[in-house]
Amino acid sequence: MNMIIILLSFFKFSLNPYFYPYAINDSERFYPLYTYLNFEAKDVGIEGFSFSFSGNHFYSDTLSEFRIFGLTASYSNSNYFINFGRLFVYQGASSFIDGMRAGLNLEKLSISFYGGKKAFLPFKSDDVFSEKNPYIYGALLKFLFEPFNFSFYFNRETDDLIKDANFAGISFKFEKFLKPFLSIGYSFKDNEIERVETGLSYVCKGKFYTNLRYYFEKRPFKYLYYLNEILPKKERHRFLLSVHLRKIKFITPSFYYRFTYYEKKANYFYLNLRRKFLSFGIGLGNIEDRTQVLYFADLYYPYRGFVFNISYKTFDDSEYNYYLNSFRAGVEYKGIKYMTFISEIRFFANPDYESDVRGFFGVKFTYGG
Repeated sequence: MNMIIILLSFFKFSLNPYFYPYAINDSERFYPLYTYLNFEAKDVGIEGFSFSFSGNHFYSDTLSEFRIFGLTASYSNSNYFINFGRLFVYQGASSFIDGMRAGLNLEKLSISFYGGKKAFLPFKSDDVFSEKNPYIYGALLKFLFEPFNFSFYFNRETDDLIKDANFAGISFKFEKFLKPFLSIGYSFKDNEIERVETGLSYVCKGKFYTNLRYYFEKRPFKYLYYLNEILPKKERHRFLLSVHLRKIKFITPSFYYRFTYYEKKANYFYLNLRRKFLSFGIGLGNIEDRTQVLYFADLYYPYRGFVFNISYKTFDDSEYNYYLNSFRAGVEYKGIKYMTFISEIRFFANPDYESDVRGFFGVKFTYGG
């Protein structure tokens, strides 16, 4: 019995099935069932060695499929690491690959390499994607000279459809009271800057915190295949400014301004007031010369193993720039060891599409970790 308890201490396991019925209109209703599975084992037999697996099974009346997010064997210590299997690589590629990644960590320098075949993205059916998965490989260098932080990446993709594509990028951070950063991505295939992200943050202790950020991307859906064609280039711009003040009596105020451009231009300005479990916001929005008052409210309240959440808002804060009315009401119960029960009702209404009503009912079992 003691041996079983010792072995179980090395493992972390979670299982999360949930039912997600929704209706787009009076005649179209869907009843899919999702099941997420995660498993992780650390330091089993060899210190520093770990194994992990994660995936999702999707079932409906028309489709049943299983997607593997990660299937990885890893070994690491304070100086180096190596990973094999299905991995997610961030540096320039932002993709799942079936391959390997290895790196070396020194006091002021770290270097890593990765390579493999690009894997299908999760939640997508095979008939949407080209069968020609490109190969991706690249490298990442990081230099740390406090308070400065530099990094450089290079990656290459090969495929008959897109020919060869090379990308490089450089980023810079300054970690002091004023924290500026800059990240640039460049496409050698198109001979143009493909991505820029820059900004700064400033903290005045006990008074306020502010954050300024600008983001530009020339091809948001880089090499996402649809019917063996590359989607056309679309520019996406996003500018964010937020100021968070210290608590004034019993309320914490924050101010936000956001400009986005992706197919539609949009400007938002709103004030958020927060008090413990309740927040409320009001502001103005302008989308393609259409102006509207914006407001939202959110209640998050835990009570004796239950967590209640109710929210309502009149705007979409993603890059797609829509006005909408959305309402969510949900409850979680965490009173049973290792288990969480979840239920939620979601309602969306939008001038550009019909009302959308969805339910969310599930249970999550977690052991270890």
